[in-house]
Amino acid sequence: MYDFNSISSRLLQADFNDYTNVLSKFIAFIKNTPIIIDYIIACGVCDQDLKQEFDEVSRSYGRCIFSLGDTDEEEIRNGLEEKLDALVRHELYTKYKTAPSEEEQEKARQEYLDKRGKRYGSISKEV
Repeated sequence: MYDFNSISSRLLQADFNDYTNVLSKFIAFIKNTPIIIDYIIACGVCDQDLKQEFDEVSRSYGRCIFSLGDTDEEEIRNGLEEKLDALVRHELYTKYKTAPSEEEQEKARQEYLDKRGKRYGSISKEV
């Protein structure tokens, strides 16, 4: 219980520069804690088009929020874990596009492609 409180507290207090790393650690903790990941899996399969929803929220300039469902089970079933992963990828992509130096751009680009590759199974260089 202490570990969850500690890591979730760090996530809530993370600043912009540290947020991606802290979020990645939080997601890893969730995936590596059997009681939590078993509960997530027991809630069922996501029935939302997460890419479409993420795109809509991203383009809304703060007018929309993610719809996670009406019950705890719906929130979990509808991709809490996947949404967190999408947020991490989006954050890394933003870092890649806005990094002040070529070295930082390349580092952020590689992190983004690594995360994207883990999700989609392949890594390809962007043009």
